[in-house]
Amino acid sequence: MGRPLVAVLHGVNFDVLELRDPATYGGLTLGELERQIEAFAAELDLAVSCFQTNSEASYVTELHRIARARGRGGPQGLILNPGAWTLYA
Repeated sequence: MGRPLVAVLHGVNFDVLELRDPATYGGLTLGELERQIEAFAAELDLAVSCFQTNSEASYVTELHRIARARGRGGPQGLILNPGAWTLYA
């Protein structure tokens, strides 16, 4: 049996992190951020699957896909990183 899988869902604007103010957003690209997440997961003996979208519909569709897969070998954990969607009223 493999390592437990954790899904990480990034939301809007994570695909342009390197264009954002490094003082606020840290200066990493999305790829660099995901490599750090994968390294942290490996330290915890976890596998990780990352997904990013700027579409709320795609984000919800991915959540539903994960929920359906949970009992069939899909992710056992989920980290939501919605980005700018947390700023909307």
